Amino acid sequence: MQLRREIIGDVRGKGLMIGVELVKNQYTKEPHEATNIQGKCWRAGLMTITSGIFGNVFRIAPPLCISKAQFEKGFEIFEQALKDEEEFLKLGTSAPPG
Repeated sequence: MQLRREIIGDVRGKGLMIGVELVKNQYTKEPHEATNIQGKCWRAGLMTITSGIFGNVFRIAPPLCISKAQFEKGFEIFEQALKDEEEFLKLGTSAPPG
């Protein structure tokens, strides 16, 4: 997903505990706040947690008993929210909150 989404600056972690850093630009690494993306995920049924001093890191830590179907659906929702936000960034604005 990191290769497909320009908004992802860094992915770090081990196993099922991962941090996905959001940036406005992959080269400058300027942080992009995760609030709008988090709202889109929640409305689509994916509960998310953000962290980082700039509020631009998603914590991904699903339960060990997660099914493959649940995992795939969660990543589908997450990637669509990222894609939507990238489209707004290309227009020079951010997605409306909520």
